[in-house]
Amino acid sequence: MNQTRMAARPAGLRKNSHLIALAIVLVVAPGAALAIDVTTVGSPPGPRCCPAPWDVPPPNAADVPAGPVLGQLYNPVYNPDGTVAPGDPHSVGADLVVCPCRPIEANCYTRIDYFRWIEPRDGADQVTESGALYTFGYARRIEGERFRGELFGGTMSFSAALTDTGTPDPFESSTSYIGLRSEYEHLWNVYDDWPTVFLGIGTRAWVRDIRDATSQSGVDVAPGQQTWWTIYPYVGLEKKWLRPNGSELFFSGRLGATVLTYQRTQWPDDPAFYPRPGITGQVELGWRTPRFFVSGYFEAMSWQNSQDEHLHNGSTTDYYFSPAAQMYTTGLKVGLCF
Repeated sequence: MNQTRMAARPAGLRKNSHLIALAIVLVVAPGAALAIDVTTVGSPPGPRCCPAPWDVPPPNAADVPAGPVLGQLYNPVYNPDGTVAPGDPHSVGADLVVCPCRPIEANCYTRIDYFRWIEPRDGADQVTESGALYTFGYARRIEGERFRGELFGGTMSFSAALTDTGTPDPFESSTSYIGLRSEYEHLWNVYDDWPTVFLGIGTRAWVRDIRDATSQSGVDVAPGQQTWWTIYPYVGLEKKWLRPNGSELFFSGRLGATVLTYQRTQWPDDPAFYPRPGITGQVELGWRTPRFFVSGYFEAMSWQNSQDEHLHNGSTTDYYFSPAAQMYTTGLKVGLCF
């Protein structure tokens, strides 16, 4: 529906089911394999670079400083922004580990978002979609590198208008989404008290399956299916504030661009389109314990209209292209830490 016409589709999602299943295996299986050796927060990468909690002997009484820390249970703690010595207010923890090197961090999470898709044209939103989008993801950090994979899907309400006659002819339908995302980030701790800087690149691929409908004037609108694939580099900052009880507040923000995008409608005579780059941004704010985290989440992605124009069904005058598009997700993210 981001072109100026609609036509009969071939096989719908069934046509791509084997490709979608293969993509899910390729993204999720490596993450599951990586998770096998993750047992606790603070388990170091490879050979242990520091002792495990059960290997750390309690300090001698003479070595424990006097003051309010006397009588506290001694447990070494891993501080993501630097090591913490015994007796520090943050040294009370469960099974976290003091490491001179940065240990492995891993988590599985789910996210429920309010999703909104807009295709503006001529000062109005010609196409709008909204609804709940559900995401399952896995993230893993090893020292200064972080990997993330997600599987998402949902069904949205769809509102658009036929424009072939020159007068908008509104209609409503629904759209199903299913897709995958993969991201890689490299992080730098410039200074202990400063936010962590990260540079990343991500790719997101999804199928947008639009159902049939009838317009207000009685025109039957045939269904259509679109495949989108975009690549987006980005730069960001994140900051963690440790709490005396061993939990932490965290913030992350990033900004990037959808530098390369492929879009194709699954109709036999339709070519592929390459929407021009737009802006992407993301903000997350939350609270984390050694075993659980919850956060609020917002993300935006945009694309400009494609420069290439194609003739409509062999016509010599009817050109069409991929118009600009905007995507917004706002929701709640919860997960388990390993």
